[in-house]
Amino acid sequence: MSAKSDLQNYLASILPPGESVAVTTTVQVKGGMKKQLGKSIAKGAAASLAVSAATGGAAGLLVVAVPPAAWAVVTSQRLLLIERTNGGRGLGEVFFDAPRGALSATMKSRLLNEVTISDASDGQSLLRLNLGVKKGAAQEIVAAIER
Repeated sequence: MSAKSDLQNYLASILPPGESVAVTTTVQVKGGMKKQLGKSIAKGAAASLAVSAATGGAAGLLVVAVPPAAWAVVTSQRLLLIERTNGGRGLGEVFFDAPRGALSATMKSRLLNEVTISDASDGQSLLRLNLGVKKGAAQEIVAAIER
């Protein structure tokens, strides 16, 4: 079975009657809050320093945290983010589940497309979805959440 077929079977088993899928696409998930970004940078710097210390400075290594791959699923009721495991071929756990009405979405389109998901009540950024060159998918996510 393909990864998309596995996802469709999984969704059929967890969605209640009447809830339908509007958008399904793969994304890379990035933290949205500045505090989380600061932690990520600090962890990367610490890991780089540890490698440098362990090798006596002989080996240089740049540690870059790669955002996890996920399925972004917008339904008639909510936004779900589901882990992609095993090189994108497997399904992991749902790690984000929020009602659509509590969210707002904006799109930034340059060379790569990014959707920022925010709390509709206070505008606080919750997370960012990197969609790469998939501009149409980014537009669909924003349109589905903003309905």
